[in-house]
Amino acid sequence: MALGCCLCLTGLLLVQLDLAQGLQLPEQLIVLRGHSLVLKPVLGSFPSQHFHLVTWKREKAGQQPVRILIYQSEGNITYLSQPFSNRAGFDTEYFTLTLRNITVADSGEYLLTLTLPDGSEHSATTRVAVYEPLSDPQISADVSSLHCSVLGGSAPRFSWLLDGAPISNHSYTISSEGRNLSLSPRHPHPAALCGEFTCTAHNEMETRTVSFSAQGPHCTVQDRHHLALLWILLIPVVILAVGVCYWCFRRGSRQAPL
Repeated sequence: MALGCCLCLTGLLLVQLDLAQGLQLPEQLIVLRGHSLVLKPVLGSFPSQHFHLVTWKREKAGQQPVRILIYQSEGNITYLSQPFSNRAGFDTEYFTLTLRNITVADSGEYLLTLTLPDGSEHSATTRVAVYEPLSDPQISADVSSLHCSVLGGSAPRFSWLLDGAPISNHSYTISSEGRNLSLSPRHPHPAALCGEFTCTAHNEMETRTVSFSAQGPHCTVQDRHHLALLWILLIPVVILAVGVCYWCFRRGSRQAPL
């Protein structure tokens, strides 16, 4: 009898230890406004039938916790709180919470609590950040600098390409946040932008790009110089070819029979 009680107690302790170690949620999740939030916990090696109650709550600093739902395994009953009843979903097998049409107000810390039949509880939390979708970036320009911006979007970062290649730090200066690009004082050419510039705005969720073609007077003059140089190189070749043709013609004329 005593041995049986010890075995039962040991088994219960092992179950609770495994659940405490196995119940997990991601440390942080980021979701775009208007999309769906899916929170799927790791339950450990024990099936969901071991739990009596399942509770999902949302907590925010300075506010009272808001209960999203409570699930009772006996009777297989899910109680959804009124603010979430029309956009919340719950999987009774894996205890996955789904919230549709997420808004900025849904950011915060989400708490999952599992209650065993003996009244003991096991919890896990995750932080949820709701990002505004990135708008398409825009580039404004002057003679020697470009500015890239987005009208909407959370935590945007910016990077640049010139003619499809990374920007040279020797010729260009980029601001710390990446929005502004300008000619470096060490730039070898006259102080004017030239080429196809691409700005990429991105965060953990999205990437947007825009291109700007800088083809000012400097670029036109430079192209003319390249064209003139090409003609300078071609003229001797053309003269030599004409001379060879004329020499061959004269030689052929002299050797022709009378």
